[in-house]
Amino acid sequence: MTLTDFRSHPARRREPARRLPAYGAQLASRLREGFEPAHGIAVWIDTPPSLRGICAPLAVFADTDPAALDWSQCHRRDVFIARADSVTPERLQATVAAITAAKPRRLLLLRASPPFCTLLIPGKGAR
Repeated sequence: MTLTDFRSHPARRREPARRLPAYGAQLASRLREGFEPAHGIAVWIDTPPSLRGICAPLAVFADTDPAALDWSQCHRRDVFIARADSVTPERLQATVAAITAAKPRRLLLLRASPPFCTLLIPGKGAR
């Protein structure tokens, strides 16, 4: 009879914990308290967020790969990417792909010029 080391079994391996986006710790704390962002989550790319907005802010800065972050807070919530026209298309595409993997309810790109809003993931009915 051979002993099996179950600690190395593939089913027990976990990915290393991913880091939350900037301002994600504050949002996680509020979510644990039962707060639900009524107007959704605003994601700011390479720009400090406006902390006076009506959406809960998250940010990804230039020194961070969006795919390396934990976007689970966006799951089943409305997500807006603010100032989507002010970042490079590659950076925007990487961020959209990372957020889309978290399966948000809606994903919108907000721009300063026409078209002002692009709906990437339409909502599917009421909450």
